[in-house]
Amino acid sequence: MITVTDAGAFGTISPSGAVTVPFGTNQTFTFTSNPGYLVTNVMVDGNQQGPISSYTFTNVTANHNIAANFTLIQVSTTTSTPPTTTTTTPTTTTTTTTTAITTTTTPVVIPTTTTTTTTTTTTTTPPVTTTVTGTGTVDVSSDVTAGGEFIAPITLSSADNSATINIPAGISGTTSDGQPLTSIIVTPLPEPPAPPPAGENIISSSYEFGPSGARFSSPITMTFSYDPTKLASGVPETSLVIAYYSVSEGQWVTLGGVVNTVNHTITVQVDHFTAFAVITGVTTTTTPVVTLSKQLTTTTPMTTTSVTTPTTTSTTGPAGWLIALIAVVAVIVIVVLVLAIVARRKK
Repeated sequence: MITVTDAGAFGTISPSGAVTVPFGTNQTFTFTSNPGYLVTNVMVDGNQQGPISSYTFTNVTANHNIAANFTLIQVSTTTSTPPTTTTTTPTTTTTTTTTAITTTTTPVVIPTTTTTTTTTTTTTTPPVTTTVTGTGTVDVSSDVTAGGEFIAPITLSSADNSATINIPAGISGTTSDGQPLTSIIVTPLPEPPAPPPAGENIISSSYEFGPSGARFSSPITMTFSYDPTKLASGVPETSLVIAYYSVSEGQWVTLGGVVNTVNHTITVQVDHFTAFAVITGVTTTTTPVVTLSKQLTTTTPMTTTSVTTPTTTSTTGPAGWLIALIAVVAVIVIVVLVLAIVARRKK
């Protein structure tokens, strides 16, 4: 259906009103101004077409809007009156008079959104753009053109509000077979489609954004919420990334993301639909155990001395290994002192 905005008393659009057009056919509209007015601009789905006399929708597969601006012709008059020249002689007086010349010009005033003349003010209101929001599944069939371009912003969240996408107007989205998107869905998956990469953990639910395989002409924004209590000890929130499941590779592929540690969210730009989740790497703590044991025996009495170093735990990195080295050296020094004491007792 094509909605025609009433042109008012300044001109006509034919046909007018709500025009029903058979699917896939063409429809032409003509614009006729009333006497003293002219067509200054035609708006089709919010886009300016200029001062044209007709417009044709071809291969109509979606709803459209059309409107026309008519402006009063402004007439201005310029009068030029040259001075009168008088020539006088002692015997003869000659007077030369030039008749006033009147020139009439008719400028054309092209307005943008509001046209003002000396007698009439015409205000044109562009189509109202409404943000489409929803959870789970959103029908966008009336918010995309035949080529798949979104004419209104789209915001879609999962039922638990943990995953959200934002699609700005002007971006085109198509299914895997190149058809315009008519609906968008986000569904939590009971299980991830594949285990995470080695050494990493999935700390959020996995969500399927669909239709799977849909692609966008420019990146759209995806935001996940996460629970910081699910992070392993010592794993910073800044290590979180959003990953998508590659159907062709059968594995998760990391995208990165911007982490907001105050609101506990992570945001990333994506250009297609599939399964997504928040993952993080696992930071491990190395705990080397150094044990030295020595049994010393004398003839009388028998003395057994066993020296065992305590368990030393260090974190990875230069500082951790330095601490472990100092502990080993300290143990060796203690063993040497004990041996020296025992040797002195034998004497």
